[in-house]
Amino acid sequence: MSNRMIGNVGFEEDIRPLFTDGDIVCMGNHFDLSDWRSVKENSDRILSRLRRDNPLLSAMPPPDGWPEEKKVLFASWIEDGAPKRRGDNYAAFFRDLDSYTEYHDVYGRPVDENYMQYVGRYFGRDRNLALNLWKEYAEVSLEDEEDKDDLWEKVLKEINSPIIKNSILKVEELMVKLLEEHFNFDSQLDTEAILDAFTFFGKDALPEDLERYQRIVALNDPEDFRLPYARYHRMDGAVMWFNWMGHIECAHSIDSGPNAHVRQAFMSGVCLGSSMDFVFRQREKTKTKYYDVERGEKRMQRQAERNLNDFTKGIKESHELYQVFRGELAGGPRANVAESGRFLNVPDNA
Repeated sequence: MSNRMIGNVGFEEDIRPLFTDGDIVCMGNHFDLSDWRSVKENSDRILSRLRRDNPLLSAMPPPDGWPEEKKVLFASWIEDGAPKRRGDNYAAFFRDLDSYTEYHDVYGRPVDENYMQYVGRYFGRDRNLALNLWKEYAEVSLEDEEDKDDLWEKVLKEINSPIIKNSILKVEELMVKLLEEHFNFDSQLDTEAILDAFTFFGKDALPEDLERYQRIVALNDPEDFRLPYARYHRMDGAVMWFNWMGHIECAHSIDSGPNAHVRQAFMSGVCLGSSMDFVFRQREKTKTKYYDVERGEKRMQRQAERNLNDFTKGIKESHELYQVFRGELAGGPRANVAESGRFLNVPDNA
């Protein structure tokens, strides 16, 4: 996979339509050509058959194989990291999210749509603000039940004060709206695509955003702090991962109603993205088992899938990730990352 996605090929939009019903039936004993994960996991084998790398094997799909342009399209999808949906679509979600906060002025949104006014009420340097109280709470191990319960009471008191509660719910409303706008397909939230998007986001592999960069250049302010990274979609403040985790848990404690499944998907994505970030970009430490050269990335993905099905597991994962970040739990030290620049050799029982 290249360092950054091209962004114009996705499984659902471009690859799945290439396979006929007959192709799917023909290869059904080997893999499911209608399923993104199955095709992704077997993509190299499929491409080899498409290219007839081994003349002793029959062409796939039958009877005569694909024309060259379809083979090139499939190969470019693999090169892009085999995303479920186009990278440009993933980048659009993060661009829209940023357009309500850090890039608010760039997109000319009215003042009442600048969500920093809400975020600033419960996140900042004041240690008694809600997200800072959440970090104190998350840092404490579950074994220290009494201390953890006491800290949670402080969090609840803060987030249920009217102005803070309103601010959290305003940010929550925006988050739900954007997730549904970008990941609802056939009236259903595509949680696989959400996790896939956060995988590429965490790795800093999404397509560049030259249009946003040009907007900032047009402001004609050479001192604008956003200029060096306006082209990229990434979480460049590592602590922001944990602010999002804290926000999600706080929002859930206030309102666990109809948006719970969206919030659950977002928590799974944020936990996954932070670990991808810390493993692939080596900015901070995460769980040691996630650095394993053979199984690390799959372990992150499996944990994210478990979090999708059980919000309490997502909360537990967020606390453990923060404890590794703060040094309260052992993690994979960046100094021991192998020559690949990404992984450690980790035993199976890690």
